Amino acid sequence: MKKAVLGTLLSLSMMFSSVNAGESKGEIGLAVGAVEIGTLSGTEYDLVLSTQYIFDNGILVGIATDVGFAKLDEATDNIYVVDADLQLGYAYKEFSIYGFGTIMSNGNDTYSAYGLGGGAGLKYQPFRHLSLSVEYKSVPSMEDEYGFTYDYSLARAAIKYVF
Repeated sequence: MKKAVLGTLLSLSMMFSSVNAGESKGEIGLAVGAVEIGTLSGTEYDLVLSTQYIFDNGILVGIATDVGFAKLDEATDNIYVVDADLQLGYAYKEFSIYGFGTIMSNGNDTYSAYGLGGGAGLKYQPFRHLSLSVEYKSVPSMEDEYGFTYDYSLARAAIKYVF
């Protein structure tokens, strides 16, 4: 046990030993994607705001928040969606790959539900002030105030202004 802890600490110290100054990026953009909420499916539209810090060794850490709505094919009401993501990944030149944990709330006028989940993303920044990304997000077992649970999943693409 002691060797495993020391080995882990040594690995982490080596990984972060080349960390000096890094690069901070903020982004604001629009995303659209295919969503499944329980047994219903449709399209989700989001406003995305994020910030990421990329260390000199390529390690990426970030936080993102989304506000949007989903129009489900079989439902008459739009579903609101609000979430926050904590990101950890790796950046190389204009490409980034990351995983994230998410906390989410969604609902409409008659219910609201909350849940924890995760996902992964891939980002390409072809120009200084433009980035393109694709993400998959899943929140299993979202629970509303009545005790009803359902799964949420989203596959989306986004275009963002980088500042």
